[in-house]
Amino acid sequence: MNFDSISNWRLLEGSHEFPGPDGGTCINEAAVVAAGMKYRSISTTSDFPPCFSRPISGFALLLNDAMPDYLRQELLLSFVTRLAGTADRKAVELQRTQFLAFGILKRLAPLVLDATDCSSLSPSFAGITTWHDAQCVISALSTRDSFWVSGKVRKVVLELIPYLTERDALKAPETLLVRSMSWLNILYSACLGTHFLLKFSSRFNRTNRLFASFASSEVWTRTLWTAAVALLDEAICMGNQAPPSDIALVSARLERAMKRAKARPEPVAA
Repeated sequence: MNFDSISNWRLLEGSHEFPGPDGGTCINEAAVVAAGMKYRSISTTSDFPPCFSRPISGFALLLNDAMPDYLRQELLLSFVTRLAGTADRKAVELQRTQFLAFGILKRLAPLVLDATDCSSLSPSFAGITTWHDAQCVISALSTRDSFWVSGKVRKVVLELIPYLTERDALKAPETLLVRSMSWLNILYSACLGTHFLLKFSSRFNRTNRLFASFASSEVWTRTLWTAAVALLDEAICMGNQAPPSDIALVSARLERAMKRAKARPEPVAA
């Protein structure tokens, strides 16, 4: 499908009361417009239209808010037409949720850990097959004597452990998914802000601790979020999928929303 005609719609972090003149919404709000439904602001899974799969759209929402701006536009825009119609029966939605939660731990966490002084734990994360495995591996991470596992990182690692149970996977799957993704995002942010720079930058400037090796950080960031989007795609394919889209109709809907935004009067300052 050619998405050139909808590429003007800008995806942004967070929820938005109305679309802006350049789109300016999250992925789920854009998908609502693309599907021809009445616009709604989306900030939690309870805001999704009934035809949106909660685990699929919830994971898309988490990715939307975690990704850098330039990758959000590039990697997520194609899902604008793929969220409506994905809702499925409870068993399928549970399967999707568990798949995504395990995927975060097995496929995404090792990519983050490889950028730290805890990279030796990456194979253990990749080898997780049960919730008990997950608890054991994350417990090992929480006790690691590491420059990187400190402060907020250690706290969020310890907080995730009680949720990695079969009971929570069955009774509170959305909570498990949200906590797993939040955990990954904090680890990712910590890598960008601390040890990642020390490990990968041969030209690290100790007086100006910014991205001295931006090329390396960009490659690593792209690899991580491309893998996350691949998880989203695979989870969609596990159940109901959106019907084929008329891209001309989708484009027209998005264009109308942007035109209405341009015609909307500017709010009057108090």
